[in-house]
Amino acid sequence: MACPAPTVCNHSDDNPGQCIDVSVQACVISVSSQVCGNNQCGPGSSCDGAGQCIVDLPCATLICDGNSCYGDACACSRRGGGPMRRPFAAVIGLA
Repeated sequence: MACPAPTVCNHSDDNPGQCIDVSVQACVISVSSQVCGNNQCGPGSSCDGAGQCIVDLPCATLICDGNSCYGDACACSRRGGGPMRRPFAAVIGLA
């Protein structure tokens, strides 16, 4: 989905598929798809460096349709309350 600037298409569980201004709402998962071997890793997923898409935080599962994958069940908060962002994934060794 193409969104007008300065908004981006949100893929998180909060307002999925809606155009969101990231300066207003912090819970947004919006990344460009990346080529990963013969696959396309979309929002909520990343390339493992060996040609496979893997789920990326804060998403819980990975959905693939053919060679196109994306994260699903992408919550903006984790148990215990606070937001879970990619830097936290790096701290615990998942990114």
